[in-house]
Amino acid sequence: MELKDEKIINECITGQQQLSIEREEIDDDAIAGIPISKSDKLLLVEYIYDFNFDGFKVLPLNTISSVKRSEIEVYHDEIIKKEGIRCKHIEIYKLSIDNWEVFFKDLACKEKVIDISLEKLEEAFYVGKIVLVTNEYIELQEISPLGEWDIENTIVYYHDITMVSFKNRYSLMLEKYCK
Repeated sequence: MELKDEKIINECITGQQQLSIEREEIDDDAIAGIPISKSDKLLLVEYIYDFNFDGFKVLPLNTISSVKRSEIEVYHDEIIKKEGIRCKHIEIYKLSIDNWEVFFKDLACKEKVIDISLEKLEEAFYVGKIVLVTNEYIELQEISPLGEWDIENTIVYYHDITMVSFKNRYSLMLEKYCK
């Protein structure tokens, strides 16, 4: 990531302003959101979809090809402000994001269900709860799309993770109705 991108991210964190995040090698669609915090390795973003907040995302900085804050993001910030649809959870999620291990240990205390994306691999998406955190991987007890807990845990290596999402509508609904 270029120095100018880090400057934009830091300015948006300070001003609680929206930006667009490009991940050219992973996804053609940009991620819109308000960055909350950044470490040397990870970025925590409050995700925005169609002017609504849909949880939080943590992205490895090495997967981000560029960020931008243009007239579009400025205009969308005005709409969000005028509509009063700012996320109410922002103060709750001052998570430690120094690295994946620290992040998952902190998150395991706060969230029951999370989504993990491994977009560079064929098996690209897991939803479940954190069972074990090590220095190389986490073990996740998955929830099937039918809301059933898997008996065996899944190991997810940090180097394969391209995004972690939590407090989003999908995982909250699965958590609410899981069997």
